[in-house]
Amino acid sequence: MAYMTDDQFERLAQMIKGVHDEMTERFDAVDARFNKVDETLEYLRAEVRDLRSIFESLKEKVDSQSGYAKEIDHAFTRLSAIEKHLGMPVAV
Repeated sequence: MAYMTDDQFERLAQMIKGVHDEMTERFDAVDARFNKVDETLEYLRAEVRDLRSIFESLKEKVDSQSGYAKEIDHAFTRLSAIEKHLGMPVAV
């Protein structure tokens, strides 16, 4: 069995540290990108919640008018598809 010299061991330790440092930098960069995506998705979810609230209010006001009610129902269908795509709980 061959043993490492102190010099060889030190070089190996430096190589491992270098790989570790590089991987840490890469993971940090990916993590930062995921954080930006999370922030964007949260903004979109808030906008979709606001739209749903607006549509619900509008539906209450024009529910008796068939042409408008049909358009609002169509908007709700599209909004539900967006919510599903964003992973939001879909209101029924």
